[in-house]
Amino acid sequence: MRGAISRIRDYLRIRLHASNDAAAVIGRVVEPLALAVAELLDNAARYSQPSTSVEVRI
Repeated sequence: MRGAISRIRDYLRIRLHASNDAAAVIGRVVEPLALAVAELLDNAARYSQPSTSVEVRI
C-alpha cells in the first residue's frame, strides 16, 4: 500500500489506516497490484475535493 501511495501526485492527501492483521501477496503479484491500487488512489484523489484527505482502510 505504501508503494502504491508513493506513486501518485497527491500522496500527502492519502491517510492509510491498517489493521494489525497480517496479509501476504505472492511476489509476482506485487507490482501489478501496486499499479492497480495506485490508479485507484489517484482517481480518488483527483475526483475528491482538493481540501480533503482520502481515507484508506485495510
